[in-house]
Amino acid sequence: MRNNTRIDKSILLFPLNRGRAGHYYHYMLGYLMPVVLCPDRKAGHTSLVSVGLLDRITREVLGNDVNIVPEPKLTQTRYPELRNRLSKIFGKSGVRQSLPGTIVKWAMRHALRKHNHDCLEVLSSFDSPLRYRRNQISRFRDYVEARLADRIETKCLSQPDVDVLIIERAHPNKHYADVGRTSGSQRRSVPNIGCLVDLLRTRRRTELLNLENTDLASQIAAFRNARAVVAQHGAALTNIIWMRPGSLVIEIIPPDKVPDSADKEYFSRLAEEMAVRHHYVFQEHDHADLTPSQMHQIEALLAQENSQ
Repeated sequence: MRNNTRIDKSILLFPLNRGRAGHYYHYMLGYLMPVVLCPDRKAGHTSLVSVGLLDRITREVLGNDVNIVPEPKLTQTRYPELRNRLSKIFGKSGVRQSLPGTIVKWAMRHALRKHNHDCLEVLSSFDSPLRYRRNQISRFRDYVEARLADRIETKCLSQPDVDVLIIERAHPNKHYADVGRTSGSQRRSVPNIGCLVDLLRTRRRTELLNLENTDLASQIAAFRNARAVVAQHGAALTNIIWMRPGSLVIEIIPPDKVPDSADKEYFSRLAEEMAVRHHYVFQEHDHADLTPSQMHQIEALLAQENSQ
C-alpha cells in the first residue's frame, strides 16, 4: 500500500542549455529563476541541490525559504539509463529537456530513496535564448529587486551614476581550479582593458569593476546605475537584466563565441528582450588586446549613445 504521508516537495532543475548550474549565467536563468517563478513554491518546503559558491546568492535572495542540500557523491552511471528511468517516473515531457549532470543523478537517487515520486517536481529552465520571455524575466527581476530593495538602494546611493561601466574578468578562482575547471581571466581576457579605461575617463565618468565575490545587491546597483556597460563575452553580461531600458551594452567577443545560431545568441537576445541596445566589438582571440581602431569603435558607439 502506498504511503500517503505528506512530505516536503523538492524542486529539481533540468537545464535546457549546455552548462553547469555553478556558472553564473546558467545559475541565474536555469536555476534561480525557475525556483522564483514556481507557482507551488512554499517557504520551508523547497529543497535545492547545492551549487557551491553561488549558494550565497540563493541565500541572499531566498533566505530561509529554501533548504539547500549537499551535492551527493555518486558513482558514475550511464546517462541513457538514467534518462529512461526518469522517463518512467516523470513522463517523457519532463525529461526530454534534461541534460547530463549531477542534478539528474541526484534526482534519480532521491526518487529511489523516497519511494514516493510526488516529492519531486521538474521545472523548465530559461537559460536558452530560445526560452527568453520579457514578462518572465521581468517578474523574476522584480521579485529579486523587491527582496533586496533596502540593500540595493543603499548601494545605489553609495555608487553614483556612471556613464560607462567596464567589467574586468577576475583572476582564476581557486575553487574552480581545484575541480579542474578554468574561470575568469584564465578562460578569456582583455589584457589592455586599463588603456580603454584611461581613454574613456578623459571624457566620461567611467568605472572599472571586478565582480568576483561581489554580492548580488552591489551588482544590481552597478548595472542599474550605468548608462552603458562594456564587457567581454561572459557570465557577467547576465546582469543585463538589471539594466535600465534604453541603456547600452557593448560586448567584446572573440571569434569562437560569435553566435552561429539563434540558440547561442545569449546576450544580444537577452538585451533585446530587456529593451537594452547591444553592439559587438570583435576581438582577435580570447586573450587579444583591443586595437586602437577597436577602442575608437567603442568611443564612437558611446558618442552615439550620448547623442540619443
